[in-house]
Formats: sequence, structure tokens, C-alpha cells
Amino acid sequence: MANIPQTTVDATQPIGMVGQLADFQSNADASVDTATSEESSASIPFGAFVCEGAADDGALLMHSAADVIKGIVTHSHGFERLTELAADGLKPLATFGVLAKGRVYVIANTDIVKGSEVHVCYATNSGYTIGQAGAAPVTNKTLDISAWARWKTTGVKGTVLILEIDLANRALTTADT
Repeated sequence: MANIPQTTVDATQPIGMVGQLADFQSNADASVDTATSEESSASIPFGAFVCEGAADDGALLMHSAADVIKGIVTHSHGFERLTELAADGLKPLATFGVLAKGRVYVIANTDIVKGSEVHVCYATNSGYTIGQAGAAPVTNKTLDISAWARWKTTGVKGTVLILEIDLANRALTTADT
């Protein structure tokens, strides 16, 4: 077998994996609850915000301004590839961790400046992905969670950044109108 030389190197490696707890936190340091997907067919991506489902431990993709946010889906290597993992996240009925308090790596929906506002998307919108957060409000498409969430790093749209949340204050969430 011939040795093929590496001809390119990506100089900008991501700071972390989407859904991974940040800053050397463990599940014991952060507040990570367990949830089970109640989606009928859609997969739930790592690092996405989810809302409360019908069951106490149920979770769904966000779909309206009235959704009660449950937290952010955390990454794990403990999922069964055939029954729990889809190409773009977790299959229906998969059980996973949901961050309620702490720092996690997420994909930014907009360019971000450390400390800027945090708005999470609940409706299909050009430029935003459901369950992801950005710094700009979109009327009738995002929720303002700045009262209990903050960006800890600066970066451009589509990159992996650190977001800190504390759901103890989620009652302060407001719809962007």
C-alpha cells in the first residue's frame, strides 16, 4: 500500500464538539438532566435546545413561542449506533442528557460577540436552524433567553462556540415580536 502524503492541514480546528460540556465540566459539575425524545420521526441534533414533552422526562424539538425550554442536548459516546443515532442527531425514543445549567459547545446561528444577546430559534427561518441560538432576534421565529443565557466566546455564524445557561431563570424568556 502506497503512502499518501497529507497535502493540506485545517488551521482552524473547532474549540469543541457540538453538545460537549465546556470548560472541563462533568455531568456532576453542571446540571444535566435525562430526557427521552418524543419525536415521531424527526431526529434531535446534539447542541440543540429542546422543549418539554408530554411525559415528565419527554423532550421535543422546539416549534412555538409557547414552548417551555427543557435545555440543550448534550453529547455522549454512549449511544447505540443502530437504534439511537441518526445521521443528524438522535432518533425518536432515544434517551439523552439535557443541560439545565452550565456551559456547552453549540453551533452559532449568527455572528457572535462574547456577552451579546441570546435568541433561540423555534420556527423555520432563512439563516436560522430550529433549536440553535444566535445573537439577533427574528420576529415570530425566536425567543429571547438573554436573561438566563450568555455567549462566552466570539465567533462567526456556523462555528462552534461556548454558551452558558441557567434554566433557574427560564421564566424570564420572552418571544421576539
